Amino acid sequence: MCLFPKAVPLDSQQDALPDNSFFMHARQTRLGIATSTSTDYGMFKTKIEGDLFGAGGTETYSNSYGLRLRRAYGELGHLLVGQEWSTFIDLASYAETVDFGGPAGSLFIRQPLIRWTQPMGFGSLQFALENPESTFTSKDGSAPTSSDGESIPDIIVRANVDTGFGHFSLAAMGRQLIIDDGLYDDDTFGGAASFTAVIPTFNKDKFRFQFNYGNALGRYMEAEFADAFINPVTRKIETNVQYGGLVAYQHFWTDSLRSTLIYSYAERDNDLKYVPDTVDKSYQSVHANLFWSPVKRINFGLEYIWAMREVENGDDGDINRLQFGFQYLF
Repeated sequence: MCLFPKAVPLDSQQDALPDNSFFMHARQTRLGIATSTSTDYGMFKTKIEGDLFGAGGTETYSNSYGLRLRRAYGELGHLLVGQEWSTFIDLASYAETVDFGGPAGSLFIRQPLIRWTQPMGFGSLQFALENPESTFTSKDGSAPTSSDGESIPDIIVRANVDTGFGHFSLAAMGRQLIIDDGLYDDDTFGGAASFTAVIPTFNKDKFRFQFNYGNALGRYMEAEFADAFINPVTRKIETNVQYGGLVAYQHFWTDSLRSTLIYSYAERDNDLKYVPDTVDKSYQSVHANLFWSPVKRINFGLEYIWAMREVENGDDGDINRLQFGFQYLF
């Protein structure tokens, strides 16, 4: 299962939970169809992909789960339209993990978008309009937790630079945050930035770095902090600083045996005038794994995960997990 940061139990909750548990599943199973056709305007590519991390399922007798959409897009030349990984994400900076969720401070979001990728001498420039959605938290819980009334898409620009020293990427995002349900009516604008790097070191080894910062980072980060607070007096939107990232090193012991060590951190600047002191303040996670590929397109992975969650009043908790995965690519 995914180790979502917000699901890490606090010490005050431990007595209500089992000390240890064992679980097996095949929910990460993924199927996709891709096409590629040559045209006068360049290659026309399509992809549709789903996995079994949808709702439903039972461990009682069938262990079945619902199919959900991951990616579905068409790409003609430099233009991509459909659902894909957000342009705010640099997939090259993702560190390899057995856990399906990934490090706490990393970026993670797929959504409908329109993207133009312009090749450049140094790499590429990307411009995108992406699906907007605002998420909120409030002190008394009376305000809506999300809104889909935005009139402006999320606007993202990314520069990818590929050099002999490695791959570097810088992204900037502007977003409209809006709430409008009759009782609450306000909108504001926020933004975020992300810097990533993938640097080759010795032989096939790589160092990966990711740092994300902004006052509208919110749902774009694995930590899943709300995008903004709602002022309980004025009923207006109050943005807040959030940041997170990771450092990771991948080492190849042999051509078929490799390990990655990852440390990740995410934090939100909470204002207790707008939120209760039980709101999440920060997350940390460490991943240490070993992958073996006995033959091409087969991976066996063993991973240790430590994760910690702290809330604003000082209460915290951590979890230790040992995870083993089998991956078959076909």
